[in-house]
This record gives sequence, C-alpha cells and structure tokens, in this order.
Amino acid sequence: MRAAFSSGVLAAFLEAGIPTFVDKPIANDDREAFEIVRIARKTGAPVMGGSCVKSVPDVLALQSRQQELLREGLQRYPDSSMLWFNAGVLAELLDLVLPEDSIDGTHTGIVGFCRRYGFLDKPSRVRFRMLDTNVRLLPVDADQDITLTQAAFASLDLPVSKVFITENEINFLAFPDVSDAMVVFGAGYGFDNLAVAPWLHEKELYYWGDIDTHGFAILNQLRGFLPHVVSFLMDQQTLLAHRALWGVEKQPKTGTLARLNSEESALYIQLLQNHWGDHVRLEQERIGFDFLREALRGI
Repeated sequence: MRAAFSSGVLAAFLEAGIPTFVDKPIANDDREAFEIVRIARKTGAPVMGGSCVKSVPDVLALQSRQQELLREGLQRYPDSSMLWFNAGVLAELLDLVLPEDSIDGTHTGIVGFCRRYGFLDKPSRVRFRMLDTNVRLLPVDADQDITLTQAAFASLDLPVSKVFITENEINFLAFPDVSDAMVVFGAGYGFDNLAVAPWLHEKELYYWGDIDTHGFAILNQLRGFLPHVVSFLMDQQTLLAHRALWGVEKQPKTGTLARLNSEESALYIQLLQNHWGDHVRLEQERIGFDFLREALRGI
C-alpha cells in the first residue's frame, strides 16, 4: 500500500488549509514525512496520522478477549517455547492494542511478561533443609530437603531459632546438623521470595556467601529486605586461612555498599583495591568442612 502523500491528495488538502486525518501509512519514507510537516507548518493545517483499524468493532471484540484467547492458545499448544522466543514481539503488539490501565508498567522484559499483562506466572519457590534432626516436617526418615512455593513458605512459622542462607548448592546439601536451625538455598541477587516471609524477621539470620565483591553486594541487598542478617564466614580470618584456595573475580562489583558493617566494609574495600592481590576471591564451597564446623560451634 502506498501512502496518501504519493498520490498528491494529502498535499492538495494541506495546501488548501484543510485539516486532514490520514490512515496509515502516512508516508513512504522520511523525505515524504518531512515534506508533509513543511507544508502543514506553512499553511497551518492540522494533520494527523494513525490507524482506524483499532476502532473497528471486530478488533475491539478481539481486544476484550485477548487474555482468554492467549490462555486458550497455550492450552492448545502446550509447548510454550514459541511464546517465550517471541515474547518481545508479543509485548510490542499487546502494548499497542491493550488499554493503558490493563498493563502493569512496573514489569518489563521476559521475566515480567506475565505480570505485565495479567497472566498467571510461574510461582517462585524456596528450597530449604531442616538441620535439627529432632524437627521433621515430612513423616519420613530421609533428609528433610523441601521445596515450597513462595506463598507456602511465607505462611510457615518453623520451630527453629536460626536460619542460614547459602548460595552454593553443595554447601546447602552438605551443611552439617545444627540444633534448632535450618538452611535455605539462596537465589543470588533475588530475595523477593524470602522477603515476604514475616516469620524470618523473628529468627537469627546468617548469610554465607563468597568472599568477593559480589558476595558483599548480595549481602548488602539482602539487608535491604532483612536488616538484621549477620554475615557468616565472610571475614578476613576466613579469607587468610584459605589463601591457597583463592581464585580470581573476573568482573568485580563496584560502588558503595551502605548496609555493610565496619568490618565487612573494610574487607570489601580491600578487595576492591586489590590489597591481597589482583581481584582476589574465595568461593564459599572452598572453605574447609572442619573450619565450618568450628565456626558453627561459636554460634
């Protein structure tokens, strides 16, 4: 379809000073678009372009059923990889056809796709282990390694006083028995699933992360949700005791971490300034098991 300007009709209307609405396409290229603007400014004739299709009754009916139709499509074609591979294109289309008040603009990208358009999202989950052998949530003798939805986890009030959070799965699985305690498998920079659990605010919280700039940045973020959390095995003594196991942090985190205490902040700055060597890091899984046991005795 060629634009109305190419036929000379639009130019004639504008030259005559007639207010004009042009159904798309208004121009074929930027040269024609600039010429339309030039003529409109010269004559003072208002000109507007757009699409009348969005006001067609059939399109309005389709718009009102968009969520229903998409859910129906997902049920009919359960392989949702097509949806996620094309989420960007679908988001552009939905932003065009949906009323503004039906879009939650606080959510963006593929991660926020469902919440942005009001679809049910895959629930966040929390994985944890009971470390007290006298506390059994499952009626089995096997290890109490449990995964719950975020909402179910938030509704609990577990009979423990201490909660450890660790980022490494091996550490999570190998964490030794501790009386009156549990361990949670962390989620890097995402703590929304823990922040909604009010009972965590009543527990002693310990965060065990890598001794590197990102480890302290994650600790800093976690304190934004749970201010009373204490760092565990993230101190200078632990770092120096494992010198032979140091690694290199390829892309250090920079910036001010306002929620660190004085000792944590001092070590963070030392790491930033390469005080111990170039981009030194100690991954949490490299800490000796006996060293871990000894630290737990002091809690």
